[in-house]
Amino acid sequence: MALAIFDLDETLVAGDSASLFCRFLVDHGFAGDDFVAGDRAFSEQYSAGTLDMRDYVCFQLAPLAHMSTRQVDALMPVFIKEYLAPRVYTDARELLAACRAQGKRLVIISATAAFIVRAIAKELGLRMFWRLSWKKPR
Repeated sequence: MALAIFDLDETLVAGDSASLFCRFLVDHGFAGDDFVAGDRAFSEQYSAGTLDMRDYVCFQLAPLAHMSTRQVDALMPVFIKEYLAPRVYTDARELLAACRAQGKRLVIISATAAFIVRAIAKELGLRMFWRLSWKKPR
């Protein structure tokens, strides 16, 4: 079976899914307004190639630390409906449908947190493969 492999942010979705999730956390009262500014600072580090992924993961998950996996998973349909689904490119949906019609296995790869990508992949009917590297940038 042939594979069709897709990146997530700015490929299937207009925007950065991790940043959208940060906005979701603020808008729904799980984090303060400064959380979005913190996310922007990490995004700048990512662009500069200086991001410490451990620091970012700790930052992004801090508002969820008191929640169970089940509670976090329960948030995802709301996030998908309100923040993500409206930002999926129409061309991306059409391409995914065409690949499905051709019998291809659809795969998504992303550096975004697995629980976010998993929810997006489910929405889009994709499989998800991920590998998290804890190496510090050089």
